[in-house]
Amino acid sequence: MRPNIAWLIFLLFPFTTVLAQIPVSDSLTRVQFVKKQTAKADSITKMALNMAQPGAANQQLNQALAHIDNALHIYSRYRDTTGIRQSFDNLAFVYHLQKKHSQEKWYILQSNTLSRTICDTPGIINSLIKLAAVKRDIKDYSLAVQDLNEAAYLSQQIKDPGRHLIALQNLAEVYTKSGDLKNEAIVLNRIDHFKDSIKLSTRQTIAANNAATQADSVKYRSGKNEKSVINHTPFSVKIIIFIVLIISILLIIYSIFNSGKKKR
Repeated sequence: MRPNIAWLIFLLFPFTTVLAQIPVSDSLTRVQFVKKQTAKADSITKMALNMAQPGAANQQLNQALAHIDNALHIYSRYRDTTGIRQSFDNLAFVYHLQKKHSQEKWYILQSNTLSRTICDTPGIINSLIKLAAVKRDIKDYSLAVQDLNEAAYLSQQIKDPGRHLIALQNLAEVYTKSGDLKNEAIVLNRIDHFKDSIKLSTRQTIAANNAATQADSVKYRSGKNEKSVINHTPFSVKIIIFIVLIISILLIIYSIFNSGKKKR
């Protein structure tokens, strides 16, 4: 079931012409056709994962592998990189249930390679964490540490605290398994500091949001009060102001008129 490199190249870059398989030339119809085919692959994958449960018989797991492999070929035919990568992850998962670590590791590597090819950093981090778990299980602790350090570094670069914390926790576990208590303590200390920084950042964000909300509230009340002063001015006062304004205008006109007469 384990393919060689030539098979992988053929899988990722198939010499097939999708357009020739599509009975119509309309671009919208082509898109719909491809969606229908990938949806079929999604359905096959779902069926396979329902079969691949912890404790399932080996025969069921082999059937699940066959279904996932079938879905993988469909995704490959239509160059659905997301589907291809998920198929690699699913194959690795089933091999993990079978405790076939070499096959599991190989497919995780393919997922990692594809994620790097399409510049999907979260995908790279996920595959590194899974790869480190396999290496930890086979007691290849030094390589597991390398993978997790890279995962921790990349998660910092893309500012992903969730994945960063997972990478650090897995790193601490590797040191625990290997009996390296000194580095375990260092990583656990890093985890504590990181959690504290997250809490501090969260409190600062909440405080900033509260301050902005209060400022908006004060501004709103201030504007409302100004309108309230205008709207609640007594009607009698408004009449007096209006009369005074009219009289002022008339006096100005009278003054200008008299000034003109004197000049004559």
